[in-house]
Amino acid sequence: MTVIIAGVEVTRGIQFWFVATRLLTAITPPSIMALLVQRYIIRGLTLGAVKG
Repeated sequence: MTVIIAGVEVTRGIQFWFVATRLLTAITPPSIMALLVQRYIIRGLTLGAVKG
């Protein structure tokens, strides 16, 4: 994904609005997924840390 985001250079230089749009598109789905499964992530971390 980083290669796709970094490859937006055109003849006029880097268009930062286009980079920002791609970054937002790349960051949004994992962020929403992490918020939705947050309780399961925490449960898994605490169960793995407790012995016996």
